[in-house]
Amino acid sequence: MPPGPTISGSPVNCNKWALVTSGMTCTNMASQVGISLSLFLAWSPAVSSDYTTSYWLGIAYCVGVGS
Repeated sequence: MPPGPTISGSPVNCNKWALVTSGMTCTNMASQVGISLSLFLAWSPAVSSDYTTSYWLGIAYCVGVGS
């Protein structure tokens, strides 16, 4: 279960979430959970490639998927 509200387009088989906290960048999030930025973007298609659109404080993003 996500630790907060999620964004549209998250994979239905998401099994790991990370919540954006103050000062957390996309790079920080991906690094902390051990995934690449490209994987983060693939699992969060609403986030723009420059991380300025749809990346918000207090939102939970998918950082892992299961089968």
